[in-house]
Amino acid sequence: MNTRKRPPLWKGPIEDGITFSMLSRFLTCPERFRVAMIEGIQPKPRFSHLLEYGQLWHACEEAHAAKKPWEPELKKYAIDLRNKYPENQEDVAKWYEVCKVQFPVYVKHWEKNDEIKTRTPVSQEQVFDVKYKLPSGSIVRLRGKMDAVDYIEKGVPRKGIYLHENKTKGDVDVDSISRQLTWDFQTMLYLTVLSYGGILPAKYKKTPICGIRYNVVRRPLSGGAGSIKRRESTKGSKCGKCKETQPAMRSCKKCGGSGRVGLKPSETLKEYYDRLRGVIDGTGEDAPGPSAFFWRWTASVTKTDVDRFRRETLDPILERLVDWYEYVTAFKDPFAGDINGKNRLHYRHPFGCVNSIDEYGWQEIDQYLQDGSMVGLVRRERLFEEL
Repeated sequence: MNTRKRPPLWKGPIEDGITFSMLSRFLTCPERFRVAMIEGIQPKPRFSHLLEYGQLWHACEEAHAAKKPWEPELKKYAIDLRNKYPENQEDVAKWYEVCKVQFPVYVKHWEKNDEIKTRTPVSQEQVFDVKYKLPSGSIVRLRGKMDAVDYIEKGVPRKGIYLHENKTKGDVDVDSISRQLTWDFQTMLYLTVLSYGGILPAKYKKTPICGIRYNVVRRPLSGGAGSIKRRESTKGSKCGKCKETQPAMRSCKKCGGSGRVGLKPSETLKEYYDRLRGVIDGTGEDAPGPSAFFWRWTASVTKTDVDRFRRETLDPILERLVDWYEYVTAFKDPFAGDINGKNRLHYRHPFGCVNSIDEYGWQEIDQYLQDGSMVGLVRRERLFEEL
């Protein structure tokens, strides 16, 4: 057997455990996942506002939930980003200012919500590391961190335990999000942990797990309604009195000797961010207001839903991962195959192969998978009609 010489960085889902983000990478491309997790090879860190705006926001959410001032935590994280990405100082400063503008509007928008008044925090930033038994008997470690878990009595379909997840997005498809929540990989994985991981405090051990409260914040300046640009300076027009003579008439009361009227300096950063605040809170001119930036969904999830997710999605993926890890760590060349020269588990995902599930979201076929409905569907009688 052509065994490996270099020990793997990641000791697998049984010994080291697996997180949601790792599982996502594994499903995207097993070979790229192997290179990153087993060989330990990855690109140098690069600043991404798509990722880091969410982390800036997260720092505010965590402090606010703990009833601490959020601005110091936001500033601290921004300083860490500046130190980590010294070549991206302007980008870091920009998104720090945007978050500082948006977060207080968000807090004010939701502070009168009934759920806020009737919820009891169960845990905040809950780190978990639970042993999860698969149908085969293998026991893997499911690891991660939940934003929050609450007990809610009013304003929800059923009183009980609700997972709370915060997300920042540039584009928000309301219909897709609301339909997909009960089969969203991350949220359903976390609900599985809540249901079977034994991580709830003793007081809530027998309290039913009732669903997800999904909190989405639209990231400003990402296109669409309310995406403004900083105003540039204007040259104005020639003074009709002195007609921009050279030199201009210093005594001209119309232009003050500049030779032009109506000229404006560029918008200062303070003016720009003040205008952005008006766009978000709805006080500005032609401003879409909070309804274009903040959403919350509460989706009811039952034990039957969680068990079905385990059976049809989570357990098969984890079983495959366990087998895959045993296979790829046994050979120098993971494409060489086993002792019989067969490779059934490993491949490198090609370009040009569109993942339509992520690209197009919930469709009629998903409704069929959910409840067997044939609305909008037809049954094909033959294949390869295009050939």
